[in-house]
Amino acid sequence: MIFNIMKKFKSNKIGGDIAYHKLEEWWLNDFTEAERNIIREIYKPYGAGDDFLIDKGEIYKSSSTPLHFLYGLIGGFTSYENFSIGERILKKAESIISDEDYILNIYFTYQEGIKLYYNNREKIDGALDKAIEYCEKQISVSNKAKDAFLVNHDILPSHLGYKQLAIIYEKQGELLKALEIAKKDFADGWNEDAERRIQRLEKKISKTK
Repeated sequence: MIFNIMKKFKSNKIGGDIAYHKLEEWWLNDFTEAERNIIREIYKPYGAGDDFLIDKGEIYKSSSTPLHFLYGLIGGFTSYENFSIGERILKKAESIISDEDYILNIYFTYQEGIKLYYNNREKIDGALDKAIEYCEKQISVSNKAKDAFLVNHDILPSHLGYKQLAIIYEKQGELLKALEIAKKDFADGWNEDAERRIQRLEKKISKTK
């Protein structure tokens, strides 16, 4: 569970999550004031009051790492209108992945990348290719993520990387690639619908022969 303990005060000084995670330079250099206002308006974490601002107040203790904070931030900016903001947040998140010790924060960072690019596949050139790239990145850390999930849970959650990549390949007519991904998904025990996907793909493949 992530928690923040913070003291609020009025000041022009950068504070809040931005200061706590030492992201002030990135905050000022990568976004315009208009974009910062958009982020301030949209980003309201669970339990935050109406007066919450991402860069105001003083946080003196948090269980969140910088990467956890950033991947959680990406989710509010996956629409076409805010795509550029989301992409810059993702870029920053990836730049600090090497500093992260907890594999699930890396796993979920890649998941947010999948959502960002797949949601915009029809409007942004190259977004579908990037979605595929992030599916593959998430799959690449699956074994370590699986171990981390099973420490506290008896079952695994849905794995977006496997699922989305199989869907993409099937839509592209790459049925053998889709089947290969679905079989890996099923073997690793992630998605409950993987077995049904395998059966459907095998039927479609048999009809093409």
